[in-house]
Amino acid sequence: MLADIDRRSKAVNEAQAKLDDEREKLADQEKKQFWRELIPNLAGGVVSLFFASMILLLFKVLLWDGVWRGLGLNKLTDFVLTLARSHPFGGSVLGLILMLLVVGLSSLVFGRWSRP
Repeated sequence: MLADIDRRSKAVNEAQAKLDDEREKLADQEKKQFWRELIPNLAGGVVSLFFASMILLLFKVLLWDGVWRGLGLNKLTDFVLTLARSHPFGGSVLGLILMLLVVGLSSLVFGRWSRP
């Protein structure tokens, strides 16, 4: 009877060892599967960030360098800020005109681009 108990105990221990090995393999497979599923999302995020930075750079070149400096809006802003110190009312009126000019130009430019 003792030999039978020892045999069964060894069989249980072997089964437990096999079960532990299977658990480790399953855990490794789950980790690999997690990364396999995550890599396309990470790559998509990197590509999206790259394109977003390119779009921001394009806006910087077109709007800041092209419109702001090209039309002299930076000089107008400096003039408005200088005028606002000595004549607050005139500076605020010119500031309002400047704001309307910038909003009008941007809506005109982006309004034409959005039409088919």
